[in-house]
Amino acid sequence: MGDPEITRGMEDFTFGLRSREGHVYLARAQTQIARGRFRAAVADAQQAYECFQAAETGVWAAQAQLTAGRALARSGEQESAVRELELAHSSLRDFGASRLADQAARELRTLGKHIRRRPAVDVPADPAALTERERDIADRVVEGYSNREIAAELYISPKTVEKHLARVFTKLGVSYRAGVAAAMSRGDSRQR
Repeated sequence: MGDPEITRGMEDFTFGLRSREGHVYLARAQTQIARGRFRAAVADAQQAYECFQAAETGVWAAQAQLTAGRALARSGEQESAVRELELAHSSLRDFGASRLADQAARELRTLGKHIRRRPAVDVPADPAALTERERDIADRVVEGYSNREIAAELYISPKTVEKHLARVFTKLGVSYRAGVAAAMSRGDSRQR
């Protein structure tokens, strides 16, 4: 089974599922970059971005921007590449996706852009610093809820959940969901 058959199979499987459709476009964009087809990679990455935006999966949308920025840089479109990569970097940093934000920063530095590194700050986990809404969201993350489940239960959009969760990550000094649970339990044990 060659690349075209695999791609067609993935497209058939994901038809109508925006997030999965986005993953197909993103994978195709990354394959196009590897093959040196940068313009095609940009088009596929932009399609992925639109799918992820429609599915309200912000981190994946930002990752699609990162891929588009890489393809633009390799095709010699420096100005457009910088614009995409700066948007990706900002979004990824805000979402707490530090590894991906670092990748975007690295790409920007190769294009001659100075990106300030965030100083490593030892932020103590303090659940008391969370607002009531942030606490509601953090508690549901600890219980294993997805962003969509949290949104449905609290009657807010998944995008709003992502924004609150980014603030929770910052206030608790963590960069992933499992870290929220650990920080919440450490904070709760201090209050006893």
